Amino acid sequence: MGMDERCVHDLIVGQCGLCAPVPRGLRKQVYVTQGGSVFHAGTKCEALREGQRKAARFGMEIHDPRLVALNDAFAQGRGACEICFPDYTPDRPSAR
Repeated sequence: MGMDERCVHDLIVGQCGLCAPVPRGLRKQVYVTQGGSVFHAGTKCEALREGQRKAARFGMEIHDPRLVALNDAFAQGRGACEICFPDYTPDRPSAR
Protein backbone atom coordinates (compact mmCIF):
# COMPACT_ATOMS: atom_id res chain seq x y z
CA MET A 1 0.00 0.00 0.00
CA GLY A 2 1.50 3.36 -1.03
CA MET A 3 1.63 6.32 1.30
CA ASP A 4 -0.83 8.23 -0.94
CA GLU A 5 -3.28 5.38 -1.37
CA ARG A 6 -6.85 6.52 -0.89
CA CYS A 7 -9.68 4.66 0.79
CA VAL A 8 -13.31 4.42 -0.33
CA HIS A 9 -13.91 7.77 1.42
CA ASP A 10 -11.26 9.45 -0.82
CA LEU A 11 -8.94 10.07 2.13
CA ILE A 12 -5.40 8.86 2.64
CA VAL A 13 -5.89 5.42 4.25
CA GLY A 14 -3.87 6.16 7.39
CA GLN A 15 -5.82 9.37 7.98
CA CYS A 16 -9.34 8.02 7.53
CA GLY A 17 -10.97 7.32 10.87
CA LEU A 18 -13.04 4.55 9.34
CA CYS A 19 -10.35 2.84 7.27
CA ALA A 20 -7.14 3.37 9.26
CA PRO A 21 -5.76 0.21 10.84
CA VAL A 22 -6.59 -0.18 14.53
CA PRO A 23 -3.55 -0.29 16.82
CA ARG A 24 -2.91 -3.70 18.39
CA GLY A 25 -4.92 -4.17 21.58
CA LEU A 26 -7.64 -1.63 20.72
CA ARG A 27 -10.93 -1.66 18.80
CA LYS A 28 -12.47 0.57 16.12
CA GLN A 29 -15.21 1.92 18.38
CA VAL A 30 -14.88 2.89 22.03
CA TYR A 31 -16.92 4.51 24.78
CA VAL A 32 -16.29 7.99 26.16
CA THR A 33 -18.00 10.31 28.60
CA GLN A 34 -18.18 14.07 28.24
CA GLY A 35 -15.90 14.81 31.19
CA GLY A 36 -13.58 11.80 30.93
CA SER A 37 -9.99 11.74 29.75
CA VAL A 38 -9.79 8.11 28.58
CA PHE A 39 -11.80 5.78 26.36
CA HIS A 40 -13.24 2.41 27.37
CA ALA A 41 -14.12 -0.90 25.74
CA GLY A 42 -17.58 -1.02 27.32
CA THR A 43 -19.97 0.74 29.63
CA LYS A 44 -19.50 -1.75 32.47
CA CYS A 45 -15.83 -0.84 33.05
CA GLU A 46 -15.19 -0.37 36.77
CA ALA A 47 -12.87 2.58 36.12
CA LEU A 48 -15.59 4.32 34.10
CA ARG A 49 -18.14 3.69 36.83
CA GLU A 50 -15.75 4.90 39.53
CA GLY A 51 -15.09 8.08 37.52
CA GLN A 52 -18.80 8.75 37.39
CA ARG A 53 -19.19 8.08 41.12
CA LYS A 54 -16.33 10.48 41.83
CA ALA A 55 -17.89 13.16 39.61
CA ALA A 56 -21.19 12.74 41.45
CA ARG A 57 -19.43 13.13 44.83
CA PHE A 58 -18.00 16.45 43.65
CA GLY A 59 -21.42 17.62 42.47
CA MET A 60 -20.56 17.40 38.79
CA GLU A 61 -23.08 16.50 36.11
CA ILE A 62 -22.97 12.84 35.05
CA HIS A 63 -23.14 12.02 31.33
CA ASP A 64 -23.98 8.67 29.79
CA PRO A 65 -21.13 6.98 27.92
CA ARG A 66 -21.39 7.26 24.16
CA LEU A 67 -19.90 5.13 21.41
CA VAL A 68 -17.39 6.93 19.15
CA ALA A 69 -14.77 6.01 16.57
CA LEU A 70 -11.37 5.28 18.08
CA ASN A 71 -9.77 8.00 15.95
CA ASP A 72 -12.27 10.53 17.31
CA ALA A 73 -11.29 9.58 20.87
CA PHE A 74 -7.60 10.02 19.96
CA ALA A 75 -8.37 13.36 18.28
CA GLN A 76 -9.95 14.53 21.54
CA GLY A 77 -6.67 13.76 23.29
CA ARG A 78 -7.99 10.76 25.18
CA GLY A 79 -5.88 7.80 26.22
CA ALA A 80 -6.80 4.15 26.57
CA CYS A 81 -8.27 2.87 29.84
CA GLU A 82 -5.64 0.57 31.34
CA ILE A 83 -8.33 -1.76 32.68
CA CYS A 84 -10.18 -2.11 29.38
CA PHE A 85 -7.07 -2.30 27.19
CA PRO A 86 -4.30 -3.95 29.23
CA ASP A 87 -2.52 -5.24 26.09
CA TYR A 88 -2.28 -1.83 24.42
CA THR A 89 1.04 -0.01 24.55
CA PRO A 90 1.00 3.41 22.95
CA ASP A 91 3.82 4.18 20.56
CA ARG A 92 6.38 6.31 22.30
CA PRO A 93 8.38 8.87 20.35
CA SER A 94 12.01 7.87 20.17
CA ALA A 95 14.47 9.86 22.30
CA ARG A 96 16.65 12.28 20.40
